[in-house]
Amino acid sequence: MKQDSFGVGYYPKICGSSLIDFMHLAVFVVSAALSLPAWGTCSGKDEDRHLKNSNVPASVGHYVACKSAPDLHRDIWAVAAPRDSSDEASTDNYDLYLWLDDPTNRKSIARGHFDGLLSNGGGPKLEGIEIDTGQYSVAPGVRAFGVRARNSMTVFKVPTDGEELALFVVRGKDIVNVLANADMRLSYSNRGDACDEQRRDVMRVLVVDTTITNGFRDLLVKERITDSAGRQEASGECRVTPTSVKTSEHRMRYDGSKYVVPSDMREVDCRVC
Repeated sequence: MKQDSFGVGYYPKICGSSLIDFMHLAVFVVSAALSLPAWGTCSGKDEDRHLKNSNVPASVGHYVACKSAPDLHRDIWAVAAPRDSSDEASTDNYDLYLWLDDPTNRKSIARGHFDGLLSNGGGPKLEGIEIDTGQYSVAPGVRAFGVRARNSMTVFKVPTDGEELALFVVRGKDIVNVLANADMRLSYSNRGDACDEQRRDVMRVLVVDTTITNGFRDLLVKERITDSAGRQEASGECRVTPTSVKTSEHRMRYDGSKYVVPSDMREVDCRVC
């Protein structure tokens, strides 16, 4: 029986005995977990190693995230860093470096470097990253993993914050990006006092569909938009309460290289701007 891994086990339009052998690598049995080294996973020493490998100067602001995937006995490392240490770096998009490590020997199984993948310049400011190990079985035998990037910005003097999702699969020793810059959370507020505040919150949840396009399953995005406003209660106290809730659904299809984010996901009326 095939077992899902982070991209290992399925190679669209690629074949060969060496790949087939690699596809059939089994996930460690549960008992192997008991023999993991006492130093644990996602250690500080590994963080230093990955920062060094991504050539991030010590003086440059950066973000590091690591998450263990116990069911696969893998560690996923991510480093987000400006492209250079100049003043202009603060207004430029961030590069993303990724590693899939074997925690038993600290060796990298696969890696990837993505120029300017994380939004930072021209509006949104990168605030942090985290690893998403959801059950994203995007193709037979292929399990993707994600990186979520938190950001903040101001639209027409209205502060907002949000979160972007990127998905990746592993092909051989390479980590490949299959989804980028998909907004999964947006929050707008005029930051007025409790009686005058107006808000719009957009929350999205990604679900893998059964329909297959170009070898990969479609991704469905369940969207919920909540509008809220400040209201004065009988007690005289003001509270921000929902005034409208709308739900919708978006579909992202694989074009043979990446998932395409539809325009109605990229263009959201902030309402309170």
